[in-house]
Amino acid sequence: MRIVNRVDPTILDIKITQIKAQGLDLTRTTRILEVVSVRFEHDGATYAFEVLKLFEEVEDTFKSPQVVHSIVEIVLTTIQSSCE
Repeated sequence: MRIVNRVDPTILDIKITQIKAQGLDLTRTTRILEVVSVRFEHDGATYAFEVLKLFEEVEDTFKSPQVVHSIVEIVLTTIQSSCE
């Protein structure tokens, strides 16, 4: 994904849109977070904006606190590993 991002980042934008179009579930949301982390790995502000936007969509879709907790955990783990 990093190579694709260097060549043409809009490909990853399209991938995010395609995954969202299939409907959000935990697996797809995790995949979106992976793509977003690569797409905006050098732009923390945009990464944060995209994650918050996705989180709003997730809150509207999932009513289970466990699912939301899992997603927050993924985001925090990604942030932690990017700081190492």
